[in-house]
Amino acid sequence: MATRKDALTIPRLAELAGVGQTTWKAHRAAGAPAPKSDRRADLKAWIEAYAAWREERGKVASTERSTGNTAATAEMQRWAGTRMKMLAMTAQVRLGREMRKLIPREDVMEFARRAALACRGRLNELVEFTAKLRAAPDDEAAKDLMRAEVDSICGQFARGMEPPEIQDATDDEGDEAPQ
Repeated sequence: MATRKDALTIPRLAELAGVGQTTWKAHRAAGAPAPKSDRRADLKAWIEAYAAWREERGKVASTERSTGNTAATAEMQRWAGTRMKMLAMTAQVRLGREMRKLIPREDVMEFARRAALACRGRLNELVEFTAKLRAAPDDEAAKDLMRAEVDSICGQFARGMEPPEIQDATDDEGDEAPQ
């Protein structure tokens, strides 16, 4: 039987949960919740339920170990709860990246850099564009030239925000000679 690439295997579930495979197996044997399917909504609900299960299990285990409710025990429980929340948040971010719902910051910065460079280059060309405006026969012709140039700059800026593979495809289409 063939398995899907993103099938819910023990290694995949352990990775999403932020624990090792041995820990995941032990938790499942102890009654930890498991996801219903590999749908995004089910996985998100499972991560939250699993974090709550671990937090509750940690509280039960720590109260069994302690002989009384001391300040140290309360502090330990508080830190355990904080750690569980952080593990859940880390697992949610990891899941978001895998599901392509979150974009790495480096990619966003690269898109912004390309768009800014494209816009800057076009704005620098406006110096030469002023000569065209001066040569316009009247105000309406000058306004039409200016509108066309602004539209062109906006289009260049928008193309700078596209991934490189899309830019290459649109550049190839524009290079064809009319027949």
